[in-house]
Amino acid sequence: RLVGQARIVWFFSRLAQSKYGRTEHLKAAKHGYDFLYSRMWDAHYGGFYWEVDAACSMVTKPDKHLYGQAFALYALTEYARASGNSSATAAARDLFNLFETHAHAGRTPPPPAHRCPRAASEEREWPRLGRGG
Repeated sequence: RLVGQARIVWFFSRLAQSKYGRTEHLKAAKHGYDFLYSRMWDAHYGGFYWEVDAACSMVTKPDKHLYGQAFALYALTEYARASGNSSATAAARDLFNLFETHAHAGRTPPPPAHRCPRAASEEREWPRLGRGG
């Protein structure tokens, strides 16, 4: 799932930059980033799939949960800082721009009881929540 994969990338990227960091940590972060971006990124609509089958590279849950997208943004930015990878920086900017375009534009904020980020879910095509009423 997206959140778990993003946490791994973030963790090893952060660890690589610490006083305990070693080359192996940055290699682990790169391995995680490569999987995250090559198998979980939706090249057609942008954003990351919620879940893929790692064994056969099949998308099993194409939904865009904002909770997961936020973790992916943390992972991309931390990996870009640790590695200097310009592709990771570009991917983070692309994802941030998707947030700006789809995550809140034109929406009336929900009542306080419904502000849980896990509840904020989008379909693969990023339609706006609360459309039609």
